[in-house]
Amino acid sequence: MTAAWAVHLPDSEKLVLLALADCANDEGGCWPSMASLVNKCSKSDRTIQACIKALVDKGHIDRDEKPGKGCYYTVHPRSDFTPEATSPPKRLPLTPEAASDKPSRTSNSSEAKASSDKVILLPEHVLDEWRKVADRCGLAKPRKLDATRLRKLRARIKEHPIEDWFEVFDAIERTPWMHGDNDRGWRVNFDFILEPSKFNKLLEGTYERSNAVQ
Repeated sequence: MTAAWAVHLPDSEKLVLLALADCANDEGGCWPSMASLVNKCSKSDRTIQACIKALVDKGHIDRDEKPGKGCYYTVHPRSDFTPEATSPPKRLPLTPEAASDKPSRTSNSSEAKASSDKVILLPEHVLDEWRKVADRCGLAKPRKLDATRLRKLRARIKEHPIEDWFEVFDAIERTPWMHGDNDRGWRVNFDFILEPSKFNKLLEGTYERSNAVQ
C-alpha cells in the first residue's frame, strides 16, 4: 500500500492500484473478483478493465488469467514512473476498513464479501494532499491540524466521498485567481475548503466561473 500511494497516476488507475494493493498478500499476489474491484473503486467493469490494462502496460502489476478461476495479479508499483503531462496526479491515500480480499469458494460468497468492502479517507491524508497542491500552486501550508480544523475536516470527510476531494483539489489548481492572480493578491488556504459552502461551490464550479475573490 505504501508503494502504491507513492505512484503518480490518473485517479481511476490510482484507485484500482490501491484496491489491488489492499487485497495483496506479502508477496504482492491477489485474486479479487471483478465485483470486488467494482465495489472498492466505485467504477464500472469496463473502467476497471481499462485501468488494469494500463497498469500492466506501465509495469505496476502483472496479470495472469486462470481459466475457470479468474485472474491472479502481482502488484509491484514502479517508483520511477513519470506521470503523464495531461493527467495531473491525484494521490489521496485510502485506508482499508475491512480485511483484504481472500479467494472465495463460490461466486456468491465473493459477491457478498465485495458488498462489505469499504475504504476510509483519513484527515492526515487530506492534509498531505493539500500540501502537495500548495507546493504546485504557491499556497500556504498549515503545520498541523488543531482541534477546530480537525473537527471541520472530519465533518467534510463524513459528507463527501473521495471523488469529491479529487474534484475540489483539481478545481483549485484550475483557478488562477485562487493562487493570487487577483487585484487583492488573495490566495486560497486550507481553512477555506473546510467551510461547507466553500467546499460545495468548488464542487459546483462556481469559483472557476468567477474572476473575483468571493
